[in-house]
Amino acid sequence: MKNYQKLNYCEYRIMLSDGSSILTTRQECFSIEPAAEDCPYKQRWYYSPDQYMAVRLPRNELGERLGKDNAADLKAQERLIKRNRERNLEIDAYTTDDGASLDIPAPNVSVEDTAIMKAELNALHKAISELPDELKDLCEALLREEKQCSIAARCGVTDAAIRKRIKKLRAVLLANEEIKNFFENL
Repeated sequence: MKNYQKLNYCEYRIMLSDGSSILTTRQECFSIEPAAEDCPYKQRWYYSPDQYMAVRLPRNELGERLGKDNAADLKAQERLIKRNRERNLEIDAYTTDDGASLDIPAPNVSVEDTAIMKAELNALHKAISELPDELKDLCEALLREEKQCSIAARCGVTDAAIRKRIKKLRAVLLANEEIKNFFENL
């Protein structure tokens, strides 16, 4: 959960034990109220979702309940925003002519750069699709960031054999003139 005390609010308040509140400064609002030694309640705050107000809650049952409910609501809102961002990325994902999904270019990239990136990505995708099955599977495993030892175990070969296959894969890809130009421009 993000740190809501770092945000700036229009109003800062302190809620009293009876449920009423008073206006205060930011410093007083975020200071921790001294509690009696036998007080089982933690210091909690209420943060309005629209970032209008922050309230230091009293160390009692009311403050405990309001603080926990507010934290749960804010966390749920964070999760919803994260899910919506992920969903929008999936909807807006760039796909090649073959239907392979790729990441969206950054919004500050020019049209020319986007066209160059599209051509390079299509060349990469074409070169990978033309690989023999053994190297294509290896390439896909490496793109998934699978560890070499797990690839070796799955293929029933040694780690050294996988390293040799990776060198072979690199040589085959760099033999393609378009791919070679792509890596030289990085």
